Amino acid sequence: MAQGGASPTSVAQRGILLALWFAAMAAFVAYAAKEHPAPDSMAAAAVVVGVVLALYLALADPAFVSALSGAVAGGARGLAGALAIFALPTAYGAATHQVSLRGGILLLLYPALSWALIAWDTRRRPDRPTLTIRLALAILLLWMPLEFDLLPSVRAPSGGPINLIPLYALCLALLLFLAVRKLPGIGLTADLRSSDLRLAAILFAVFLAFFATPIGIPLHFAESTRLPLPLYEWPVTALAIFLLTALPEELLFRGVLQNLFERTMPKRPTAALVLASVIFGLSHLDNPNPPFLPVTLRGRHFAVPWLYVVLATIAGIFYGLAYRRTGKITASALVHGLVDTWWALFFHT
Repeated sequence: MAQGGASPTSVAQRGILLALWFAAMAAFVAYAAKEHPAPDSMAAAAVVVGVVLALYLALADPAFVSALSGAVAGGARGLAGALAIFALPTAYGAATHQVSLRGGILLLLYPALSWALIAWDTRRRPDRPTLTIRLALAILLLWMPLEFDLLPSVRAPSGGPINLIPLYALCLALLLFLAVRKLPGIGLTADLRSSDLRLAAILFAVFLAFFATPIGIPLHFAESTRLPLPLYEWPVTALAIFLLTALPEELLFRGVLQNLFERTMPKRPTAALVLASVIFGLSHLDNPNPPFLPVTLRGRHFAVPWLYVVLATIAGIFYGLAYRRTGKITASALVHGLVDTWWALFFHT
């Protein structure tokens, strides 16, 4: 079982969360204003983005999670909480003519059905949070509509750079697993200590030096970029990758899946880590980057990005090691974010 985890949130940790919120909002406003300078559209967009980022970061505070858990205790209140998360993007999408009646129904069914599966599992096994068919279905229901773009896109501002739905879905998943299912050991916390940072730096350096670069470059998976981003864009790129890619994926594959695998087979933690990493690798099957392996299945032809899957699986092992050693998805997300940011800044695929 992953060790460590969240301790009570200190004033300093809350300061970090608040600073992240301000930095993310400043980056959003600056970027979106370049494309949509109209003050009225920007004001509404800033509200819906600010609310979801505030909820996202507040869920790293154990005191807030504890209060939220008490507030959504019981069936009707849990459902109300799940629906409330999606009420704002649905209303904003309808007001900006991005969401039809059918789309609005889908956006409200999504949290309702996800909550129903989580609540069912909680009632059946309140003190045994292991991987069950109900939880597996809930994970698939939360993940697959986003993976295959089955839900309406709600952008802020309308036509702008950020699709709100994955962010609100992330908050929904955190609500369900932290406050409704009360899954221990997810490890969303601002409490990153010097030992966590050293471990993240070591794992990042080892993966980059011994796997990503010597495998990716010779096999023409990636090449050094000739047009690096301007220096002033580096921190914004790193912050966006950490908040919008690394942490959400680490929540799913380490905080939920690896965590549940470890609890389901407690005597085989390495198998749990590898299994979660393989699933993480396979989740990249829809990636369009070569080289490809041609596969024919029942007369249908597929181009499998085999090297991307292999590298993602190996990377998942490193991310899983960070989670297992620290008990914090923020530590594994830091390794993940470093890898993705390095790739975004210095390589292209």
